[in-house]
Amino acid sequence: MSSQHDYDYQNAEAAFVLANTPLFLLRKLRSDPVVRAIAVDLSDDEIMSSLRAAVQQKPTDIREAVLPYLYLVALSIKGKIAPLREAAAIDVPYAEWFKYIGNYLLKSFIPTATVSVLMPKIILPQPSTPSSSTTVKNLKYSKGDSSNAL
Repeated sequence: MSSQHDYDYQNAEAAFVLANTPLFLLRKLRSDPVVRAIAVDLSDDEIMSSLRAAVQQKPTDIREAVLPYLYLVALSIKGKIAPLREAAAIDVPYAEWFKYIGNYLLKSFIPTATVSVLMPKIILPQPSTPSSSTTVKNLKYSKGDSSNAL
């Protein structure tokens, strides 16, 4: 499991400080490479554990304040509705926009599925080369006589 200290949260922190609406914050977090890395690196359960730990106490700095949003958006990127629904139901008294963003993510959720398809190996026919027994004939005919034309 990756630790939260393995990531650089500067972009998320800046987005949180600059955000004047919940959807602005959501848009910025969705495009943040760290949020995407968390969604890829951590399992649903690991993100949920991190989210629960992040909301246990009142935040003391910007990083602690943005973490609940960051984990919520990471869960939405993973593309599974059940963990997202569970996360959105968590009571986060210190995160003013958490419920709003959670509800927005649930209402705008588009289910996705990943399917692996195995394709059979396609063997293309090899171009044939003329053999030594192939004979090429040059035929001549006059321009006015179409009866000899091929």
